[in-house]
Amino acid sequence: MNAKQIIEQNRKLQKELNEENGKYYTDLVAYTRLKGSLLYKEQQVEEILLVILQDLLDAQRAGIGASDYFGKHPKQVADAMMRELPTAPFLQQIRYVLYVFGIYALFTILPGLVFPDESFDIGALLVSFLITILFVKMIVVEIRQSIYRETGRKGKFVMIGCACLGLASIVVAKILLPALWPVKLEGALGIGVVAVLLALATWFTLRKGNEFFRPFLIVAYASGVLAIVSRIPKYAAFWKSTGGLLVIVVWLAGSLIWFFYRSYRQINRE
Repeated sequence: MNAKQIIEQNRKLQKELNEENGKYYTDLVAYTRLKGSLLYKEQQVEEILLVILQDLLDAQRAGIGASDYFGKHPKQVADAMMRELPTAPFLQQIRYVLYVFGIYALFTILPGLVFPDESFDIGALLVSFLITILFVKMIVVEIRQSIYRETGRKGKFVMIGCACLGLASIVVAKILLPALWPVKLEGALGIGVVAVLLALATWFTLRKGNEFFRPFLIVAYASGVLAIVSRIPKYAAFWKSTGGLLVIVVWLAGSLIWFFYRSYRQINRE
């Protein structure tokens, strides 16, 4: 079985766990995936989780609880099992970094292409990406460490603080840094780039397992439509007028409101 098939089987078997064992195993899964996602092959991590789940189900049928079977320190169990795994090849670790970069780029480039007369700064995008990677790493480490400890308000403040500091750093960098690698995407070239980005965003978000990102399509399509229409010579003058700018503001604001609404509904369904 490949990794996706193992995850699907794991999801089905988890339904057989009772409440106490389910909580124990859910925390174990979260910790193992967060720690092992970059260091080890995904399939090897999922195979370990499936073996643990099958052992836990056997123990449950015998009337033994998870904490009695594996001990009261599941973090140590996960660490011990992962230490036996070979680390993932370097290229695979880079692939995950590029995967994150692709997500970041797809959903930040399109809003920046709405106005064709403004240069798009590729250098600023790369700097923002590096800052994002740094602070996301900090947040992931904090989440991983918080799974098996009582975090209370302190842990939440740390995660919120990291997110706010990361966002502030991106804003400050864009204000203070000069244009590092500006490019103009006008006319047919700009329309072609926008069309390709929309196709990639659609392909990515509609893939199985990426349902969480689907609300982002609302903003992507709203920005993409404006970016394409604004590059059609017949309508170019209108988008520079007061009425055109008002339409852009209302259109993007409406898409953001709809995006937050759809995100809220999706999170509550999950």
